[in-house]
Amino acid sequence: MPEEKSDLKRELNHLWKAAVDQLDEIKDVIVQGTEVGRQKLDAVMLRQNREKVRAELGRLVHEHGPRDDMPESWRAVCERLDEIERDIAAKEGGPTSGHDDAGGTPGTAAEPADAAPEDPT
Repeated sequence: MPEEKSDLKRELNHLWKAAVDQLDEIKDVIVQGTEVGRQKLDAVMLRQNREKVRAELGRLVHEHGPRDDMPESWRAVCERLDEIERDIAAKEGGPTSGHDDAGGTPGTAAEPADAAPEDPT
């Protein structure tokens, strides 16, 4: 009888150690998955930041000034942006400024003439 208890105890001890080892493996997989997820999230945030910086660079290039000193590929993109801005203004029924027009900030649609004046108070 004592030998049976001893065998049972050894068997339970063996099962316990196997279960703990499996839990350790599961924990390692979860930790690795969390780190991979965090790295992916960091990469997404960096991509978003990159797009914001690219947009700012594009805005600065578009507002650069005289386009004749720009490379042809830049001028083509600026002209395409001006075309899109004119199309937007036409759909909205307002004037456009484009880069070559006099009114408004270069590269942005001019404020409609019927816009309410700002309240000075």
